Amino acid sequence: WEFAPAGSVEPNEDPAVGIERELLEECGVQAKNRAIAHALFLDPVVATWEIAHELAMIQPPDAPPNWEYQKLEMIAVADMPEPMSACTRQMLEIARRIVGNSAAQNLQ
Repeated sequence: WEFAPAGSVEPNEDPAVGIERELLEECGVQAKNRAIAHALFLDPVVATWEIAHELAMIQPPDAPPNWEYQKLEMIAVADMPEPMSACTRQMLEIARRIVGNSAAQNLQ
């Protein structure tokens, strides 16, 4: 399993525009606001740089399966499946900081 969307920034593309594009392409969801970057970190397992963004959605995901994913779903932090990579754990910690301790506790 993986976080979706997961994609690449096109050459000369603003990363915030890239995540909004990937969200629409892979999940069928339009962003409500401009994506805000909160963290940049290296995933040493796959040797890629990851950017953690915050944004709101206009509607919940309702995308049919596509060539990239057989199934898409939103899940609570407490329901995240194991095993979890170190990179995924970093993303979850960033998410908890973004939404704040009280909101993060509501997700658990």
